[in-house]
Amino acid sequence: MGIWRQMHAPDTLNGGLVPLLMIICDRGELTQSELGHLSSTEKSVVAKGVAQLVQGGYVMRTVRKTDRRSYLLRPTEKALAVYPQLISSGERWIEEITSGMTTEERETFERLLLLASENANRLFGHSAAG
Repeated sequence: MGIWRQMHAPDTLNGGLVPLLMIICDRGELTQSELGHLSSTEKSVVAKGVAQLVQGGYVMRTVRKTDRRSYLLRPTEKALAVYPQLISSGERWIEEITSGMTTEERETFERLLLLASENANRLFGHSAAG
């Protein structure tokens, strides 16, 4: 059973969709291309994920008025209702994986994770700063 199931994520969301949905909810509105950049995810993976989120009723996808070649994404009420639960699950996850660490160790761990993420993004041609 995946960690999101254990932490009571809705049945229609899997671990791969959760980060995408959290970015959409956090931003409120963004293009599908921006979502790919912010999540450091390949376009085809983002497109499939967004399609699943649309089908699940979590995201509205509309053609962008200023550029008909791109899609604008917005969270639905259903997404906004589950967003606090996802935040809480993420916080519980961090608490679980850092249990037994001192405050200083947790801060060091977070800095090292951020550095590793930035290095990985750089290697794959993405910017962590967004």
